[in-house]
Parts: sequence; C-alpha cells; structure tokens
Amino acid sequence: MKVITNRVDTDEAGQQLFNKLNSVVARYLKIPMSYLGSIPQDPLLQKSVMQQTPVSLAYENAKSVRSFENITAQLTGTQATDGVKTRGMAAFFSLHNHGQKVVGETERKMIGGIYVSRLHFTG
Repeated sequence: MKVITNRVDTDEAGQQLFNKLNSVVARYLKIPMSYLGSIPQDPLLQKSVMQQTPVSLAYENAKSVRSFENITAQLTGTQATDGVKTRGMAAFFSLHNHGQKVVGETERKMIGGIYVSRLHFTG
C-alpha cells in the first residue's frame, strides 16, 4: 500500500504523519506501507477546486503542483524536472507512447466532472 499525506504544513510533518500511521497499521493490520510523499496545504489548490479546474492548469507554479509532479515521477520512474512544459495527461503520454511525442490537445470536454482530452501525436 502506498500512502500520500495531504494538507500538511511541511514535508517533515507529512513524513511524521506517515510514520505514526505506519506504526499502527504494521502493528495491528500487518500490512506493509510505503511513503510516496506529501501534498502541502496550498491556498491555490483550494482555489482551483472551487474553480473546478485542475491546479496544474490553473496555477502551474503552485507548491502542490510540484508535489504532484514529484509523486508522479516516483510512480513512473521519471524525473519531475525534465524541462517538459506539457502538463497533465499530455505529459504522461509524452513519456509513455513508444517514442511518439504529444504535440497538442485537439479536443477537451468535461464528462461527469472529469476532463477528457483527445491528444495529437507526432509519428
């Protein structure tokens, strides 16, 4: 089980919260857990939720966005700061599409509260 702590003041507070949870789970449930990182308390994240826009699109320099990028990099085995300006699913597919590169988003619509994109790839 992988754990991400949320709305913490510092990375250290997130690690401490995980350590407490992990000790209880290990003792009583015997389930191994690993710590992926934390998402900081971020007023820009709260604002983007109210705007119903992903924080990475609304405020790309928000501190929560850096945390999401770092956690994503851990999960995908990539570097968070590789200079790619593409965000969201386009960034994910630019790393995982067998050498093709996402060059743009041709269509974007909301279905059931989730943005769905059609991406355009180069050959």
